[in-house]
Amino acid sequence: RVRHVVERVDKLLGGAGEDPAVLVHIGTNDKVRGGGEVLKNDFKKLGEKLRARTSKVIFSEILPVPRATLRRQRELREINAWLRDWCREEGFGFLQNWADFSVGYRLFARDGLHLNDDGAAAL
Repeated sequence: RVRHVVERVDKLLGGAGEDPAVLVHIGTNDKVRGGGEVLKNDFKKLGEKLRARTSKVIFSEILPVPRATLRRQRELREINAWLRDWCREEGFGFLQNWADFSVGYRLFARDGLHLNDDGAAAL
């Protein structure tokens, strides 16, 4: 969850040296409630925390979830649209990869949520 990463940024980047490049790929497990305001705020907090540590931050789109309902997929796409716009406003990089992973289960583990080895390599 995004919130948990915010709490661990310093530990995660502890030995990364000065101004490390950071690719942020999280959010699939987060719940999208109330228009995703909690999730958006968590991303904002993470962005602030990372900006204090490095100038090289890229946020990845939240990937599709093959086993999810159409409503859940729509919610994820709406969050991704917000995330893309927010990254542009804040000067963060943004990795668009939804289409690359919307090929069904081929790149996902049996749980239909996490990536398998092929999916991790594609990311």
